[in-house]
Amino acid sequence: MIANLDRARDLMESCEVDALVATTPDNVLYLTGYEGWFERRNSEDMLDPLSRAIQFPSYAVLTKSDRPALIVVASFGATAAGLGAIDVQHFGRPVGSPDTKSAPSAIEVLVQVLKQRGLVDCRIGIELRAPASDRAADLGARLPLARLDDCSVLLRYIRAVKTADEIRLMRECAEASQQAAVTALALARPGRDMLDISTAYRVEVARYDAELDHFAWGVSDGGIAMQVSSALKETDLCYVDFGCRRRGYFSDAGLTLAMREPRADALAAIDNLVRSLDAGSAALQAGRPASACQVEMTRALHTGSASEHCSASGHGLGVQVRDLPFVAPRTTERLRDQCVDLPADLPLEAGMVINLEASVFVAGEYSANVERSYVVRQHGAELLVSAPPAVLMPGAQGRTP
Repeated sequence: MIANLDRARDLMESCEVDALVATTPDNVLYLTGYEGWFERRNSEDMLDPLSRAIQFPSYAVLTKSDRPALIVVASFGATAAGLGAIDVQHFGRPVGSPDTKSAPSAIEVLVQVLKQRGLVDCRIGIELRAPASDRAADLGARLPLARLDDCSVLLRYIRAVKTADEIRLMRECAEASQQAAVTALALARPGRDMLDISTAYRVEVARYDAELDHFAWGVSDGGIAMQVSSALKETDLCYVDFGCRRRGYFSDAGLTLAMREPRADALAAIDNLVRSLDAGSAALQAGRPASACQVEMTRALHTGSASEHCSASGHGLGVQVRDLPFVAPRTTERLRDQCVDLPADLPLEAGMVINLEASVFVAGEYSANVERSYVVRQHGAELLVSAPPAVLMPGAQGRTP
């Protein structure tokens, strides 16, 4: 378990929340380390056709002092057996059990865990996204003295700042993804199907104990396509965006594939994208709003070539591929749940991992992408992994403008 529990408990204290109950697979994973394959892929009606088509439950409970608790279906309890310093509780009956007695439900076990921790008349933050809202009503009926408040935004905000162990895992994931992409793109030749290269990336990330999240191409009409079957041409200059998931954490990166030396105007546009990322990363300083990065990226784009076709943005990375904070234009909007009220334009904090991307699409001619991830430190930012070439030319040394 590598969650930022110190940050979680500090925020619980400041929000006057006595316990957090996670109900979605991402946040259960974050708080306990439990990778709920079964819960991600199955709904209740897939096991019982008379049940509702809602996600199969698992819960994580975090208090200010006790070790995290995991409530998981008994048949998959073995998956949680090696998680270490958490309290694992099962609901339901294990597969093959001869016991004919009625087995406790997930809500019944959750109530038992909360009561054991003395949380019967306190404030409990719980994710209230459907279907959890229905289950929360059941929980409220069983704990009538407790106050149940939505903590969906609070949990995302907790996740925004990474521990050193999280950054290590994310670095390993990014390194695996980058090496897999370079290996796969080395196969590019005129006439080669783009789908072959996407498949090669999928195979390569598996060698690093990772799984494909995305491998996207810029196509000639100006759009972006996944799993596209189209032969590469000798004149192609293509946007490529790729990422994988490893041990619960995502990577996201991008570069430009050139089938031959790009023409001068395209190279100038790519140089412009690199300058945009350089300007944006220089603005990734603790205490500054996330929008300051977007302002600097956009300013750099507007001083260079093909600026009318360029865009720049960014987002946090973690157990979700697009997490807080978002690098976007300034806004006065708020991120709210019943526990926190935050500016949507979040101030940057040391330990955040931010993905920055600048791209250009000139329909019918070319597309290009430069995308890298950074760790925010107290006085600046550093690359999560060494930057790949901005332009990769198979059979030639990649060009880094």
